[in-house]
Amino acid sequence: MEAEIKTCVSRHEELSSLEDKSPVATILKWSVGVVQNFLTKHGFQDYKPIFLKNEIDGQILSYINLEMLEELTEGPKAENQPLLNQIRSEANREDRERCLIDPETLFKMVVRENEVRRSEETQKRFSAVEMTAESDWMETCLNIQEDIAVEFGFVEPKQAAHVLRTAKQWYPSDSRFKETPLYVKFNRAHDGPVKEGDKIKDVSLNLMDGSSTTLFQIIDSLKMPVAIISGSVS
Repeated sequence: MEAEIKTCVSRHEELSSLEDKSPVATILKWSVGVVQNFLTKHGFQDYKPIFLKNEIDGQILSYINLEMLEELTEGPKAENQPLLNQIRSEANREDRERCLIDPETLFKMVVRENEVRRSEETQKRFSAVEMTAESDWMETCLNIQEDIAVEFGFVEPKQAAHVLRTAKQWYPSDSRFKETPLYVKFNRAHDGPVKEGDKIKDVSLNLMDGSSTTLFQIIDSLKMPVAIISGSVS
């Protein structure tokens, strides 16, 4: 049996289309020369030679943090933090308009979530809930995020909690949201090698009734075009 993978419009693609229309995408597409102009415009001419030497373009700019700046400048420099603030301000400028939470508040919420997750009390909650069949640690995480939203004064905690756990998608060019959330920093998931046009591989499946089958058997039994949608809350 032969079957080809067909791509659908996914949430990832929707986010990508949003980025293409925002200044975030513009920054990601900045050439080395545009970055040089950015430094001149905002009074950071002293950084131009080192940025040019290291070929800093928009892609690299979106990952720069204070530690990287200090490495580039061979130690702490008074203007490093102001430059980093300017980079983040430019990267987040229009994203702030479409996001419920401004980047500075959201970053504080991320830091607070890390503190709560790492606390001894929360670790005990995770362990305890995994011993029951009624819930799991992921639900505990969702509750923690909603509690943090309330702590920061949001009257719709579920909506604010959603923004909290998807901070990297809301501000994709802000290095803080790529390196601070624990579930982003230590995420081992990746897009994988599957691409459009690849042949689908048959796999074994365990059904909810306890029986076993294969992917191809299910597809054959349906006798119609099939779209396979999979996901995980973890």
